[in-house]
Amino acid sequence: MTVPEPSAVWAWLGARWRGLAVAMAHPETRVMWGIVLLAAVLRLSSLDLVEFKADEANHLVRGLEIVEYGRLPLVGGPSSYGPAKPPMMTYLMALPLAFGRDPRYAAAFIALLNVAAVAGTYLIARRYYGLRAALFTGILFAANPWAVVLSRKAFTADLLAPMAVPLFGGLMAAVVDRRSWGWALSVVALAAMLLTTYSPLPLALVLAVVVVAYHRRVRWSYLLLGALLAIVLASPYLHYLNLTRLNDVREGVRQALDGGRGAARGASLLPLEFAMRLHSGGGIEALGGGASADLAAHLGLTRYSARLFGVVFLVSLPLLLALALRAWARWREGQDPAVYVLPALWLWLPLVLLALWRGDVAQHYLVILWPVGFIAMGLVIDRLLAALQSSSGRGWPLALSLSGVAWVLLIVLVLAQAYGVTMLYRYVASHDTTGGYGAPLRTWQRTADMVRRELRAADADQVWVIGNGVDPGFETEPAVLRYLLAPDVRVAFLGQGGHEALLLPAERPGLYLITRPAGRVVQELTNLGAEVRGLVTLPDERTAAQVMVAPQQSAAEVLSRIPNRGLWKLDTGMHLLGFEWPLSAQPGERVTLATYWALLDVPPDVRAHQHSLFNHLMAGERRVAQIDGLGLPERSWQDGLVLLQWFEMDLPPDLEPGEYTLLTGMYALDDMTRSRVLSGGEAVGDTVPLGPVRVGG
Repeated sequence: MTVPEPSAVWAWLGARWRGLAVAMAHPETRVMWGIVLLAAVLRLSSLDLVEFKADEANHLVRGLEIVEYGRLPLVGGPSSYGPAKPPMMTYLMALPLAFGRDPRYAAAFIALLNVAAVAGTYLIARRYYGLRAALFTGILFAANPWAVVLSRKAFTADLLAPMAVPLFGGLMAAVVDRRSWGWALSVVALAAMLLTTYSPLPLALVLAVVVVAYHRRVRWSYLLLGALLAIVLASPYLHYLNLTRLNDVREGVRQALDGGRGAARGASLLPLEFAMRLHSGGGIEALGGGASADLAAHLGLTRYSARLFGVVFLVSLPLLLALALRAWARWREGQDPAVYVLPALWLWLPLVLLALWRGDVAQHYLVILWPVGFIAMGLVIDRLLAALQSSSGRGWPLALSLSGVAWVLLIVLVLAQAYGVTMLYRYVASHDTTGGYGAPLRTWQRTADMVRRELRAADADQVWVIGNGVDPGFETEPAVLRYLLAPDVRVAFLGQGGHEALLLPAERPGLYLITRPAGRVVQELTNLGAEVRGLVTLPDERTAAQVMVAPQQSAAEVLSRIPNRGLWKLDTGMHLLGFEWPLSAQPGERVTLATYWALLDVPPDVRAHQHSLFNHLMAGERRVAQIDGLGLPERSWQDGLVLLQWFEMDLPPDLEPGEYTLLTGMYALDDMTRSRVLSGGEAVGDTVPLGPVRVGG
């Protein structure tokens, strides 16, 4: 091997630099990079304001398992139809997380992929449809509010556009340009999409139709190569399907068929509506949640631009068909209809399939129409301007001025879309958008930083959260806090099933993160001597979260606060320490029951099952009122914890006055088996009597 001389290396580098300088001097190159810059600025700015919910947090959790433990999962997260998704999303998330746990690394990685998708879309449109069509395709894709929002977060739909671009580009190269490699690229890109989520399944039909319709142009060896590469890519998931004997496939097919059985009742226009929104920026105010009307008022011209671009998208659908039919009629004259047939198939087939399918359709399912939908819109605008300019050449001087006005109007409307993106992020940073966008990553990170700071100050290692939800697998708040506080902070989420609960500071300081209105809890903590040590507030002065710290109390101090003390041991390791219940009540009244429990010597297998406390108001052997539940999930059970559990029991309005007996106990939810009450190691029953209760009188 000959080592080149340094002068030769410098000469080569100089030639490359001069070539790049010449390319950058070309106006068209500057236009392309301007579009890329617009896409990058909108997608990479304020990454701490990205949407961060349960799906995003759990995708990162699974990605970290690869980075930190070297475990390659065979499947990804759950799908909306039950079967687990393939693991492509998890593998991709491991790449940015190798640089650190900060969710902004993942957001930047996904954003960069989507910036590349905008650039790729521009190049495809430029090659096959001309400069002007490419220009409008690029700026529409770059500035579209939905395209920006769905290009930054750790969500499966956000990775589809970067994969769809090589799929469509490969098909165009294979069919129109007769490039053999296009067939392999198309198959691999489609496989990557399907290994990320199931929503691109209609595109598999698009590929199949293209292969059949253009079978004379197919290079079967390259198609086979793509299939082999796809199998290698899918090998972990295929191994999983083999281990499970295709159970997930059968279940997915069954649920899909169940979802589509109502097709005979008529087609739905909902997929078309979703497609219009995604391509026009319409309905972006829905991200305001309960404040959507207020957000809409802040968007201004963005809403009007969305209406116009919605019309443009609608027009693009029949236009593509018309162009394809005209090119087909003129194919003997050298016009290849494939340049219009392929995008028409890409848009029409998924829309028709989803319209006929009566299962649930979410808006993000229609992301599979990108980038072709924007190319179609660019074609509409291109043909409109061409028509205006040609009219001016036929003695219509007004058309020339109309063409200029159209250019200005389009630029203004695109800028309005970009403004809408910036306004959206300014709004979610300062307003409550529950039910829509939700709390952005910035708010969650401030909350996590506050918790860590107060934990250090209190010399504690665990935080007890009174908030919204307890299941990190499916609920936003526990999923996000688990990710942001791991691995150095232990977190317990209280309030399972909506039942208010509180862990008392027995033999340890109590640090509580409160993220929802919880008057009863706050009052009890105040009685325990707790103080507010930290607040996370939004610019509108709304409290997003607060930390309260209760001083450590001895076991004797805790017991002294418990009314109606006793000690009843259950075989689950739960010990009833006492209770509070009004001695009298009235029919139709809602009464509060408080029970105090200690966790001691919990058997290891107990935490693997879900349990519930029961409270029965009995008239002899007849149950007249009941309330069940447990506010502390089993995953948070630790020996030494003392739990205060509240219940709200509604007494029947027709309850006869008299004396009733209140019973409590515990049962397993999977088989309804009651826990045994132990005395001296022997079972003495399955209920604990809490004493008589007088109703009425």
